[in-house]
Formats: sequence, structure tokens, C-alpha cells
Amino acid sequence: MTRAGEGRGEAIISTALEGASRGDPSGGRRTSSESRPVVARLGGRGAGPERRAQARTTNPFTVLSESMTLIVASVLDDGQISMVSDTLITWAGPAPADPESGRLTKIVILRPDVAVGVTGYDPESRIRDLVALRDEPVDDLLRQLEEDPVAGFVVAALEPSRLWEVRDGATYARTTLGIAWDGVTSRQFKETFRPDFEDQWAKTDAARDVAFRLMATMQGISTFQKLPTVGGSVIRVGSGAEGFTFVPDATFVLGGPHWMVFAGKDPTRGASGVLELHIGRGRLYRHDSPDRAVTFNASSPEEFLAIAKSYGQHGRFSPPMF
Repeated sequence: MTRAGEGRGEAIISTALEGASRGDPSGGRRTSSESRPVVARLGGRGAGPERRAQARTTNPFTVLSESMTLIVASVLDDGQISMVSDTLITWAGPAPADPESGRLTKIVILRPDVAVGVTGYDPESRIRDLVALRDEPVDDLLRQLEEDPVAGFVVAALEPSRLWEVRDGATYARTTLGIAWDGVTSRQFKETFRPDFEDQWAKTDAARDVAFRLMATMQGISTFQKLPTVGGSVIRVGSGAEGFTFVPDATFVLGGPHWMVFAGKDPTRGASGVLELHIGRGRLYRHDSPDRAVTFNASSPEEFLAIAKSYGQHGRFSPPMF
């Protein structure tokens, strides 16, 4: 069962799913009068095992964690933006003993008008880098992200609403297409995300509710592990009158997991978290350090909120489903 939170809107973007081809310079590549070297993305989409291994060995700061995830964002007809992501971290080597190392919020709200989704190797370090760029103008942020050799990014900005994909040393404008994504291969996206997103809801009341369809499609892929590197709980960011915020969605699978998403609010709107009610476990990602989780036992939203407050983090959950 899925409950979608705030931030619904309408858009017709089925043709954009076909048009958003990977690495097509004619598909909105950002140009600049500034001349600078372009760094190839060694560990990016489509790179074979040899190049992925090269990315790990040539970058002394990388660890063997990989966010071959799926992040999808859309500009809605009302001008708002919705972005969704899974939380699974895939390990290229033996996974750490701590199971919490396999989960991460991969969308970072830098400020009310900018949110960024992260894919690729060593997402924890990439998220730390993003926090350091929190106050950068959008153009400067994009230039910085182009220089990352082993990560990809989905960047969303407001006033006006805009979307970009950043990978392989280049930035691709996706606002006119209405959708931006990164993480899995093009084939995986077309065979898994696209059919569920387009066809499953075609004859329902949700057909024009893109924010809901994004969330529901990602929940289906993540919960039932339709892709081996996409899983865990699902995190959503939406925009509104106050800018970007995490959306306090909840997921219940009969006989399975029951998650509730903690959505940060000012002065810590970049905080997020997941309460796994089926095991009484909480993960909190703080506004200033969203690259690592604070984990604790929590049996209710109220208990989670109290613990979050003790760490200086303010936020909310949706009302209970049952």
C-alpha cells in the first residue's frame, strides 16, 4: 500500500522518457564561454568492469561503495518539481558488517531552491562535497559537478524550475523534456521504470498525477527488487511555496516492511530519515551531515521525533496509516 504525500501535480512526459537518451550532446548540453578541461567519468553508466575497477584504483579517496541507484525527477505542469530515489548502497567488495552501511539518503536539499540526487561510486563522499557547495550559484555548482570522474547527478532548481543531468564531464539540460534521471543503464530504465510509470496508471485516476506515479513506480521497483542495485526504502523531495522539502511518505507491504519517512523542516530542512516500524529501528540523516546515518531503536514516530530533536534536527511524519 502506498500513500503519497504533498506536492502532487500534472504533466504529460511519456515522449520525454523516449527522448532523454544517454549522453546525447544535442539533448540539451549546457554550453559555456569558459574553456576548461573535461574529465571523463571512469565509473559511469555503461562503463565495463575494467573501467569501473580503474575508477576505484585511480581515485585514492574512493571506497568500495557504489550507488548504482535510480534517481528520477520531473517538472510538473504547475511548475513544481518532484524527485525520487531508492536508498540501497551496493558494495563492490565484501559489505561491511554493519547493515546500516547499506542504506543512504541519496537526495540532498542544499537550500530551498536547489536539490541534488547522487549516483555512482562513493556516494558518501559526494554528498559531503555537495554540502560544502551549499551556497554556490547554480552555474558554479554545475561546473563543479562536471569535474567529478566517478559520480552522476540529477540537479533540480527553482525560480524558474529547471532540471539537469550531470555526468561524463558534461551537463545536460532536461527542463524541456520534463524529466531527468541517472543511475541504472538505459536498458534497465526503459524495461523496468518506464513500463510501470507509463502503463500501470494509464487507465486510473492517477494517470495525470506524475508525482504520485513517480513515487509508486519507485516503490514497486525498490520493494520487490526488480533491479538488483535498486532497493531499500524510497525517498521523495517535492517543491512548493516554501521551496524543496522531503515528503513524509509511508510504505506498507502486507507481511513485509512498514517504513515512514522523516521529513526535515526549518531550520534543518535538509534532514531526513527512515523509521522502520516492522523492526523498531530509526535512521537519521542530519541537515549538516547527510552523508552518514545516526541509528537508534525507535518504536513510534513520536520516539523518533524526540531522538531527532536531541540531535538538533526538526521534522515531521505523516499521520499514521492505521
